[in-house]
Amino acid sequence: MKKNKKFAVITSSDAKYGDFLANHWLSSLRDNIDTNLVEIIVLDYGLNGEQIKKIRGKAEVVKCKRDGQVVNIRYRDMLHVVKKDKYKQILFCDGGDVIFQKNIMNLFYENPLGFRATISELYSSIIDSSLVGNPVSEEVQNELINVLNDKKMINGGFLVADYDSFVYLCEAVNKDLIDKTRFGPDMIIFNYVLYKKGFIQLNRTYNYVIGTVRDSFSVKDGVFYDAAGDKIAVVHNAGGNGKSDYFRIIKNFGYGKEYNQINSIKKATVRGMNRLSFILKPFFRILSKVS
Repeated sequence: MKKNKKFAVITSSDAKYGDFLANHWLSSLRDNIDTNLVEIIVLDYGLNGEQIKKIRGKAEVVKCKRDGQVVNIRYRDMLHVVKKDKYKQILFCDGGDVIFQKNIMNLFYENPLGFRATISELYSSIIDSSLVGNPVSEEVQNELINVLNDKKMINGGFLVADYDSFVYLCEAVNKDLIDKTRFGPDMIIFNYVLYKKGFIQLNRTYNYVIGTVRDSFSVKDGVFYDAAGDKIAVVHNAGGNGKSDYFRIIKNFGYGKEYNQINSIKKATVRGMNRLSFILKPFFRILSKVS
C-alpha cells in the first residue's frame, strides 16, 4: 500500500472490457475520488499490453490466474490483495459497465462498519435460478434458501465495506461456492452473507442500475440524470451474462458528451423480464430442488 492510501477501490477485467475500463471507468473514477487517499487496483484476467499501458501509472495492475468465471474467482484474488495491505475501507466495483459522475469519497466515511450496498428495485430471480445444479456447498444450501426467501436481490456490482467485513465476504464466497465455472452463483453467496450479517442500504444514486430502477432517467450531453433532475453519482449499465452484452440498455456507454444513447426497445424488454422473473420464481425453485 502506498503511503497515506487508507482506502481501496478494486475491480477486475479481461481484454474484452479493458478498453472501457481504461478509457471510461478509470477516468471517471479518478475524477471523482481523492487519489491521494484511495488506491485503485485492477485485477488482470487477460488485459492486452496496450490496455495495461493505459492503466499503469493510474492504478495498480495485479496479474491473476483465470481458472474460472471472473465474477467468481475475483473474490479469491481480492482476498489476497486486501490481506497484503489492510485498507480501512474497500469499494469493490464492476469495471466493464460502470461510470462515476459525482464525488464518492463520502462513502468511505459514512456508516464505516459493515456492508453498504443497493437493492434491485425490480425483483430478479437470479437467486433461485442460480441454485439449479447445486453450485454451493451443502453446508449452507438449506440455510441460505431460508435466509434469502422472498428477499429482493442486492446488486453485487458495487459494494463498500470495512476490512474485516470484506475479508469475511471473500472467504465465504471462495469457500461455499463449489462451482466457480458458472456465471451467476456468486450472487447467491453474496446475498446470503449480506442478509445474514446485515447491511446498510445505499441511496440508489451510488449504484444506479439502469435496468432495475423503477423511476425514469434522462441523458443530456452524455450525463445521466434521475427523475428529479439530479446528476446520478454512479451509473451501472448492467445486463451482461458473461458471454453476451445484449441486455445492456445504453448504447455507446461511456464517459463524455458523445456517449450514452438509450435503447428504448431494450429498456422495455429488460424491465419487463425483471418483472416476469417473479412469475418464474416457483419454476426455478422446483428445478433447484430436483437437481
